[in-house]
Amino acid sequence: MVLRVSTNTGQWKEPASKVTHSLVNVRAIINHFNPKIESYAAVNHISQLSEDQVLEVVRSNYDTLTLKLQDGLDQFERYSEQPKEAAFFKELVRSISLNVRKNVSLNTLSQDLLLKEFSTIS
Repeated sequence: MVLRVSTNTGQWKEPASKVTHSLVNVRAIINHFNPKIESYAAVNHISQLSEDQVLEVVRSNYDTLTLKLQDGLDQFERYSEQPKEAAFFKELVRSISLNVRKNVSLNTLSQDLLLKEFSTIS
């Protein structure tokens, strides 16, 4: 999808091109190991490989993997205690809190039920 957007004209062309460029190594890893894993499964007559079997394939074929050295890895944005997105998330949490206060009546729930409800939130 990103590749399609990056080849079209429009406001998202440049960000999509950056994402496409960033995914070069991810695609290289997938394109390198998928055939090796499928071949291992076919040779050993296995339909579902275990984690250990996949790790074995990766370890035995890692030396033939070629990755592209990314530019600009030595440059980074310094960590900020107050990142630029903080205002957005502060407003989002405030909105959610107000919505919950407005739509959920805590008085009608017993403390046990309330704690049980909150313990299942993931």
